[in-house]
Amino acid sequence: MNLSNNITNFGVGTDIESVERFNNYTLSDDSNFLRSIFSESELVYCFSKESPANHLAVRFVGKESVIKALYSIGIEDVFYRDIEILNKSNGVPYIKLDDMYKNIQFQISLSHSKENAIAFVIAMEVTDNE
Repeated sequence: MNLSNNITNFGVGTDIESVERFNNYTLSDDSNFLRSIFSESELVYCFSKESPANHLAVRFVGKESVIKALYSIGIEDVFYRDIEILNKSNGVPYIKLDDMYKNIQFQISLSHSKENAIAFVIAMEVTDNE
């Protein structure tokens, strides 16, 4: 987050989901459904893991959390496919959203166990100080 910006509004979102809900998805059988929620980059990442369900579930709750945080600041036109949850080279997740929302900055925390996935998001509407 750039501290030279002023936060004019912020919203918080959180979500939790059972990993089991994502256990039986495959790219071959469930491609249309998965592609309605996840980007190609997200699918490649999740299915490169030993347990794709954990990674699908945590990205799903991350997207839900982003939507909830945005709704709380009056932005209601963002959907699952508009949001990408990617990882920096050090593994830290970050949110990529349509360029239309350049004035929104996010902080996201994701976690999962064998049974559950949880996410917490802060969406901050900012203005440049320059």
